[in-house]
Amino acid sequence: MKLDRRSVLKGLAGVTLSLPLLEASAGRLVFVSSGSSIVTPPFHVIYGGSKSGMNSVLAGLRSELAMSGRNVSLSVLVLG
Repeated sequence: MKLDRRSVLKGLAGVTLSLPLLEASAGRLVFVSSGSSIVTPPFHVIYGGSKSGMNSVLAGLRSELAMSGRNVSLSVLVLG
């Protein structure tokens, strides 16, 4: 099985493009995730894995933003 990387790559592309504008306006990034990223139901392994990967990337990015003193907040909403 191949992990569906589109979810992660699209999220990172959006952050990369919007970060300068968000910094200038002390903006916020809000991502919507899925409960499948925490507890993956049977037959949803690819979806849950890609969401879990995105959550991990965003957790790291949140730390980097805080450590670098950038005035941008990042939240992940886990639904379901």
